[in-house]
Amino acid sequence: MAYGIEISGSGGIFGISSNTSTTQHFGIKVAPTNIAASTTIPSFDRANGDLIFARPQSTTSGTNVTNNYLGLQLSSGNYSFNVAANYFIVQITTRAIANDSGGSSLVNGTDYGFIVYNTAGTAIMDSRRFNSGLEILSVYDAGYFAGGIGGSGTWTSSNLVHQASNTSTLQAVYVCVNSSTYTINAGYFNMYYYNFSNYAVYFMSFIQGAAGFFPSTALKNSTAVIVGAYKS
Repeated sequence: MAYGIEISGSGGIFGISSNTSTTQHFGIKVAPTNIAASTTIPSFDRANGDLIFARPQSTTSGTNVTNNYLGLQLSSGNYSFNVAANYFIVQITTRAIANDSGGSSLVNGTDYGFIVYNTAGTAIMDSRRFNSGLEILSVYDAGYFAGGIGGSGTWTSSNLVHQASNTSTLQAVYVCVNSSTYTINAGYFNMYYYNFSNYAVYFMSFIQGAAGFFPSTALKNSTAVIVGAYKS
């Protein structure tokens, strides 16, 4: 890069660079919010690149707690969670809308701030548009996790997404569920289990079998797994 700005994190991890034409900064569109199971998620614009991070509301200990399995449901074009969840949504800078009550997309004022433009002349970061943020804790490549149907055979190191130290630190951990799908009698795809017995998040994915005909089949994660936290 001859001129411009490039921000890197610890270990050289990519933050943002003006010497690109496609990357953008993600900021908070919807702050952490509780939602009931099977309730349409408002303001989730998946078609325009929104990412949704979530965790179950349940903190019940156990290795097979129904309300600790987390995934998205799709019905008539509307997305919802299979269990009561807490979620937040992030969006790219060029689509930033208000996350305040006044309706202004410039939530941090109009006259002062920090704007980064890319090589195409697009504003890829504008500090005036966001007053909170997303911290990426971990990213795993597609195919990293073994998958499984749940239980002791699945809650192992081959599916360990995140290890916390207690209930409160586990509740601060969110997973991106854009590619997660909960289907009845077909399987769980790219889903997660929050195990409050050992304060861990596990990946799970499988095609459901038919008793007496063929067994359920474990599936690896088909997309990257992103673990994040909300920062304000």
